[in-house]
Amino acid sequence: MKIMHAVSVARTDGENIRLASLLSGLSERFEIELMAPEGSALFPMLRGTRVKQIPIRSEGNRDFSLTDVYKMQRVMRSERPDAVHSHASRSARAAARMCGVSCLVSECGGFVPPALRRSLCPAARGRRGEYTVLASEILTGELISRGASPSRIAHLGCGAPELALSGEGEGVTVTAKCLCPDEYRLVISAAARAARAADFRTLLFVPEGARREALRAAALFSSGADIEIRPLSRLSEYLPSRNTLFVYPVLRDERLPILPMRFMSASLPLAVSATAANREFFAEGSEALFFIPGDPFSLAECILRIISDEALWNKLSHGARAAWESRYSSEKMLEEYGNFYLALGGAPSS
Repeated sequence: MKIMHAVSVARTDGENIRLASLLSGLSERFEIELMAPEGSALFPMLRGTRVKQIPIRSEGNRDFSLTDVYKMQRVMRSERPDAVHSHASRSARAAARMCGVSCLVSECGGFVPPALRRSLCPAARGRRGEYTVLASEILTGELISRGASPSRIAHLGCGAPELALSGEGEGVTVTAKCLCPDEYRLVISAAARAARAADFRTLLFVPEGARREALRAAALFSSGADIEIRPLSRLSEYLPSRNTLFVYPVLRDERLPILPMRFMSASLPLAVSATAANREFFAEGSEALFFIPGDPFSLAECILRIISDEALWNKLSHGARAAWESRYSSEKMLEEYGNFYLALGGAPSS
């Protein structure tokens, strides 16, 4: 069975890591192709794998372009895939319809509340031969709907590749990825408060353009706490020690928590904001400890509870690893995607 995956727009590092891991694994069972704009970060990630790479000259970072539709249509007619899997690419969807090829659509890149998911399932409407993979990049579960209807909805797994460790390390390091000023100010303020009662180092990864402002905030509000600011571009090469606590300070339900899942794979404890999405992803008290979103007092208390209680640290570490193995591992995601592709009527490639 030949599946062509299509990407039109730039993706975050976490999304690229997840998708590259997915395609590499699927290529062991199916004939997998990747069609993406020239220069896509996915291509070097997939070097040395069985995935066939098909770069196209794209009309910029847009999910829909008539020029891209016709370019993709020509590629699809030449490659003749059994199905196209579009990752937020309306151009690929249109091209697949024009070629008469079944199209799987990863529609949702952000959090979908359970009530909305339930309301979407029976109300599915789609063109014949099109399958909607609802929020495939975040949800774990079985096929929601399989039958004769032209549009089918599936909740598939979210896999995070395993994260390697650098060793034991010296002392506790509190690590956080902060994408906006509110997030890094929150972590800096909380770290400064917690550092009055415990000895630890804080490591923040922030966007390159925000690094100077983050350094200024650390100088003003750290109150002598040991805080280091690094550019976000270096996060992919970062290997934490076993004494690392990961803080996820997201303020809204709009991001897929790939990075926390990777830290879970390394048996590291998590402190995460109590957003609706995080409450669905992580079990409080056994897989992560929650703090009030945007509240530095709550985050400081959360940090102190974890680093000062060895039993709690071990409980969260073991629970995180168990959750990753059962729900968020790449193997689990590959199993669910493979079963879904086979349910479409295809067969693995020999």
